[in-house]
Amino acid sequence: MTAATPPQPSPIETQPARRYDIDWLRVLAMLTIFLYHSGRPFTITPWAIMNSEPDLLFTLANVFVTGWIMPLFFVISGMATYYSLAKRSSGQYVSSRFKRLMIPFIFALFFILPVDRFYSLVFNGHFTGSFTDFYFWTYFSRINFSWGWIDVFRSISICVSLI
Repeated sequence: MTAATPPQPSPIETQPARRYDIDWLRVLAMLTIFLYHSGRPFTITPWAIMNSEPDLLFTLANVFVTGWIMPLFFVISGMATYYSLAKRSSGQYVSSRFKRLMIPFIFALFFILPVDRFYSLVFNGHFTGSFTDFYFWTYFSRINFSWGWIDVFRSISICVSLI
C-alpha cells in the first residue's frame, strides 16, 4: 500500500500576502514629501522660489523631515523589491522597473524640468529671454543635457534588449 502524496500548494498560495502596512507607510511618506516640498518656499533655506517672509514653523518642520524621509523611502523600496522578486524573475523585475521609471523620467526631462528650471532662473534674475529661447538654446546646450546622454540612453536600450 502506497502513501498518498500530499497536495501541492498552488503558486497563488505560496506567494506572500499583500502587506497593507507597507502600502500605508508609502502613502504617509508620499503625503509627507508633498507637504515638505509645498512648504519649501516658506523656509529659511534657499529654494527655487522663495516667499519674502520665511516662517520658522515651516523651517523647523522641514528640518525635522529632512533627516528621515529619504532613508524611509529607501526602506520602503527595499521591502517592495523583496516582495516583488518573490513573484517574478529578476529579468521581469528589471523590465518592469525600467518601464515604470524611465518613461516618466524621459517625459520629465523634456517637459517638466525645463519649465521648472526656466522659472527658477527667471525668478532669481539669471535669465531674461523667452521660454522657447531657453528651451532650445539654453536648456539643451548646457550641462543639463549633454551629448554624453546619448551614449547613456544607447547603453540602456542595449541592456533592455538583452532582457
